[in-house]
Amino acid sequence: MPVYDNLSGDSDVYSFDLGKDFIIVRFTTNESFLYTYLTTGAQHIENMKSFALQGQGLSSYIKRFVGERSALKL
Repeated sequence: MPVYDNLSGDSDVYSFDLGKDFIIVRFTTNESFLYTYLTTGAQHIENMKSFALQGQGLSSYIKRFVGERSALKL
């Protein structure tokens, strides 16, 4: 899993993994969550992928728009 750049310096996202229709986000708490097109929505997944690659805004986006809509806690 690539380490999240955390450009803001205060994110609780540690790393991520991208797939065609999913993103796995690992937080600094060592918890990992799978978000999929089916459970979270395609547009949210694509936005989350973009924030992950930018290294900024992913945690805030999840808190604001996605919340608990993950497919699975890994």
